[in-house]
Amino acid sequence: MANEESKNMLKKMFQSRIHELSHTQETIETKTLRQQGKIITQTTIQTQPKTEKPDMSQSMLQNAVSKHLYIKPLNDLINRCPGATGAIIASTDGHIVSSYWKKQLPETKLSAMTSSLIALGETISLEMQQNLCKNVIIENEKGRVVCLRVTQELIFSVVAASNCNLGMLLSYSRDCANTVADIVEKQKKIN
Repeated sequence: MANEESKNMLKKMFQSRIHELSHTQETIETKTLRQQGKIITQTTIQTQPKTEKPDMSQSMLQNAVSKHLYIKPLNDLINRCPGATGAIIASTDGHIVSSYWKKQLPETKLSAMTSSLIALGETISLEMQQNLCKNVIIENEKGRVVCLRVTQELIFSVVAASNCNLGMLLSYSRDCANTVADIVEKQKKIN
């Protein structure tokens, strides 16, 4: 019985957290299987976009204002951090809010993938009972991508070359994310 209560509690926690992170409706199915004498719990999460649509004129106006307000912190980060080649602020549902690039990159794909990475990192952290994920770092032979959560609604990602110092990149990225979070708070007070 305790195992069933545990599953239900975990299920409710996942439902609540996923809803907050992705603004989607979700279906969570947990199955307990027996394989070779062992009990295996398998959780399947299915998400679907909400059918509600925001007022597009208001949304477009807010997006234009936000894009303008966030350019300076992104520009400062790219110019201060040697090796940083571009940065993007995206909504948790993967839409571009603002970006600044030294070279052209597929920012639409990047915004969608990094918002998914942060959601996945947070889900893994919760599953491992380690609180929320602070950042996700991707390292490869040509560079790095650092993803951070700015607010409940915004994700920040920065792309850097392989010669960029990871400590400096994280430090500058956190500073930029904090600056953007401050701008968001000021905008909320104005509205």
